[in-house]
Amino acid sequence: PIEAQVWQQRALWLTCPPNVLLLTCPPNILWLTCPPNVMLLTCPPIVLFLTCPPNVLFLTCPPNVLLLTCPPNVLFLTCPPNILLLTCPPNVMLLTCPPIVLFLTCPPNVLFLTCPPNILLLTCPPNILLLTCPPNVL
Repeated sequence: PIEAQVWQQRALWLTCPPNVLLLTCPPNILWLTCPPNVMLLTCPPIVLFLTCPPNVLFLTCPPNVLLLTCPPNVLFLTCPPNILLLTCPPNVMLLTCPPIVLFLTCPPNVLFLTCPPNILLLTCPPNILLLTCPPNVL
C-alpha cells in the first residue's frame, strides 16, 4: 500500500517482527528489535526503539521518546515528550504523565494517572499507584 511505501522512504527498518500496524507515524523512526504485535497510531517523529517487548500499544506518544528495554504489556495513551524508559517492568500503564519523566528500574504493576513533571523513579517497589503526585518528586 501507499503507507508502506512512505515508510520505506522515511523510516529505517532493521529487525521488525510481523503483525506491526503503522497508521500515522512521522518520519525519523528507528527500529532495531521491536517484538511482534506492536501497534503505532500517532507517534511523533524522532522515536527510537531498541528492544521493545511485544504487545505494546502507542496512541499519542509525543516526540523525542526513547525506549530501551520496556517490558511487555505496556500501554501509552497521552505521554508527554522527553520521556525516557530504560528498564520498566511489565504491566505499566501511562495515561497523562507530564514531560521530563525518567524511569530507571520501576517494578511491575505501576499505574500512573496524573503525575506532575520532573518525576524520577529509580527503585520503586511493586504495586505502586500514583494519582496526583506533586512535581519534583524523587
